Amino acid sequence: MKRLLALILGISLCCIGCSSDDSGTSRVEVRVQNVSNYTFANVVMDVATGNKSYGDLEPGAYSEYKVLNLAYALAYVQVDIDGETYYIQPIDYDGEETLSGGSYTYQLNASDDASDPYGRLTLTVISDDE
Repeated sequence: MKRLLALILGISLCCIGCSSDDSGTSRVEVRVQNVSNYTFANVVMDVATGNKSYGDLEPGAYSEYKVLNLAYALAYVQVDIDGETYYIQPIDYDGEETLSGGSYTYQLNASDDASDPYGRLTLTVISDDE
């Protein structure tokens, strides 16, 4: 009887340890593409999981993918153009849904108007799996 009880307890603990994570998070791969005519230096992006450095990007260039547990289409971005720093600064992620698992390219563009450090950059998210 003790062996049967130990076996049942062992199987139960194994099943609990192997259960899937239903927290709504999925592994995503994120890269950045510079779709502007400007060279981007020190590209930093945060899609709600902490700052990730994507390095320098020439016009048309892609960064390498970064593997994340979750990501939003909305992102904090910081980039230097010609020695000036520009930002996309989301207020929060309330109401935003996380991206489903897969690979994504965040296309980063810069307008010619360099007067607004928070209005010069735009971001578009493209699924690479479609």
